[in-house]
Parts: sequence; structure tokens; C-alpha cells
Amino acid sequence: ARSLYMQARAIWAQTIGTQHPDYATCLNNLAGLLVAMGCGDEAETMYLEAKKSWAELVGERHPNFATVLGNLARLYAAKGDFVKAEALHLQAKDIQAEALGKQHPCFVRTVASLAEITRMKVVAEEARESLKEEEEE
Repeated sequence: ARSLYMQARAIWAQTIGTQHPDYATCLNNLAGLLVAMGCGDEAETMYLEAKKSWAELVGERHPNFATVLGNLARLYAAKGDFVKAEALHLQAKDIQAEALGKQHPCFVRTVASLAEITRMKVVAEEARESLKEEEEE
């Protein structure tokens, strides 16, 4: 699948250019695949490129831009960078509330993701405290 996404990315860039929604969507999808493959650094690069593309295409208050923010936030959370993850989810939540409303499934998913990040932060802090206590003994 990776090689097919890479091929699609190259074809989109050559035929329609990099400033097109299909190209930005391809980047986002490729990043998702890279996350699933455990290639977090490459995925981050693709998500950041997709974020830049969507910002230029539709602006930073559009649901498509919020989608990339949410995907990037989940990647950062998986890497343990809860500060970046939370900030991106909060930004996505604000965009979705304004553009889609607070009853929209995308908004609700983002709120749930924020709750999960909060839970992950608590678990990580408890683990750090436990390790610190063990080291002090």
C-alpha cells in the first residue's frame, strides 16, 4: 500500500500540482498508513505537509484543516508528546465547533480524543512517579 500511495502522490503532484485537495488528502492518507506501519517520523512529515497544504487551500478554520490537526495530535499522543497533542486537539475542537457545530460526530470524536489524552497524561505521570519512588528506595 505504501508504494501505491507514494505513486499516487507523485502522479497527483505531476498532474494537478501540490495545491489541490486530492493531493492534500493523499498526504493525509499516506501519513495514516505510515502511522500504522510504525513509521512515526515519516508520518509526521506527511501530516505537516498535509497541514500546510490544507491551510493554503481552504484556510485554518476549515474542517479539513481540523482533520489533519486531529490526526497529527493522535500521532503526538502516541509518541508521548501530550502537550503538542492537546494543543492540536483543542485547536481542532474550536474549528469543528464553529464550522460543524457541537453535535457533529467529528466534534464529538475530538472531545473524546481530548479525554483520552488526559487519561494518557495521568497514566504517564503515575508511571513516572512510581519509577521515581522505586529509584529512591
